[in-house]
Amino acid sequence: MSLKRGEGMELDLINEMRKEKSQDKDIAILQDIYRMKILTAEQIRKVHFPNTKQYHYHKLRNLYAKGFIDKKAYVEDRRKKATIYWLTNKGITYLEKENAMIGVKRQARDNKPSPHYYQVYV
Repeated sequence: MSLKRGEGMELDLINEMRKEKSQDKDIAILQDIYRMKILTAEQIRKVHFPNTKQYHYHKLRNLYAKGFIDKKAYVEDRRKKATIYWLTNKGITYLEKENAMIGVKRQARDNKPSPHYYQVYV
């Protein structure tokens, strides 16, 4: 495949726009998790990816791999009902760096669900 003059720059611009759009989506997801303290994968899908069934897992895996979020299985009656996500200190720092912090800053330990009680609506 040969590129005509200027097409390489157009492709670079398109790739840059896709990257920015992806970062904006990451920030929006992190903001929602921070705002609510914990969210399930299904709650994130309903808000950010209503027309897909699996893509939200890809985004959450990437955020988890970057260390921005942590996760835990929500178990009820010895059965996994959902996976819950919360922000880590690295995720909070990322939001601050991007000037995307919402509300009063909390430490990650204040976001993590209590091992004794939390209620998840699945």
